[in-house]
Amino acid sequence: MLNWFVSQGSDPSTAWREVNEYEKTHAHFYVNCWHMNDGESYLMWKAYADRGFAIQTTFERVQASFDDFSGIISGGIVKYVDFERDITPCGNVFNHVITKDLPYRDEREFRLIFWQPEPRNQSTVSEPNGTRVRVDLRMLIERVYINPFEPNTVPSEIYELLRERGIECSSSIIDHRIQP
Repeated sequence: MLNWFVSQGSDPSTAWREVNEYEKTHAHFYVNCWHMNDGESYLMWKAYADRGFAIQTTFERVQASFDDFSGIISGGIVKYVDFERDITPCGNVFNHVITKDLPYRDEREFRLIFWQPEPRNQSTVSEPNGTRVRVDLRMLIERVYINPFEPNTVPSEIYELLRERGIECSSSIIDHRIQP
């Protein structure tokens, strides 16, 4: 990581300060990652949800779904850079939380960010694997997609619960499967 800071034009002592600052603060960031696309992605199904689900939402729905949360959730589109050549400004640790190496650009990622030191977040208890944040799932979820490559992974009870709550559930590319 030091090379990335030095390659940004910082001298080694400034780069070490940035690395140390990042190391002190990165444990206080919790991120929730989302894929941005106009439709389903075979790549994302295979890479991240081989036996899972995908939630469709919009930025507006995401924002509104946190209305009952008393803390602060930030968000941002991940910036993909070539760590060997590109410059990411130093001095703001958020830059490092929303920056990712160029080979991951196909992920088209949006990150929701919870930062524990934020004064309005300090009363939220952190747990070993993250932190619980109040979210209105009915507002957040527009539609649930079942993995089209594992159509029998959803018990009918789950499917029915989603329908009862007014959440559409489908596996839209099941009829257009890409054959291995």
